[in-house]
Amino acid sequence: MERPLGRALVVVETVARWIIVGAGFTGTRIAQKLAFAGGNQIIVTRRRHGDALAAAAAAGAHVTALAVDLDDATSCAALTQLAAGAVIVHSAPPSSNAAEANLLTACAAATRI
Repeated sequence: MERPLGRALVVVETVARWIIVGAGFTGTRIAQKLAFAGGNQIIVTRRRHGDALAAAAAAGAHVTALAVDLDDATSCAALTQLAAGAVIVHSAPPSSNAAEANLLTACAAATRI
């Protein structure tokens, strides 16, 4: 599906679920584009719950917030069921090898990472 957004043309594949891991500046902008395109479930994550809520609010209506600390395997486990069949957009800044391993383990059932 193609929709104009300002001067940019946004091409969005309709997917049941998108999870934006690390919804800082870039991740929030991606969530905004997906929300504008419509037809998708969008979940944004940040390390702190308040930051995740702020990113979801900035991205638009029907965007869900989730606190996930990539350095904490238990926290990442919250993504396991949500990730099944989802597209994961990883825009969190580099942290540690353990953080990357935690994310990959939690999102093993994702359609794409």
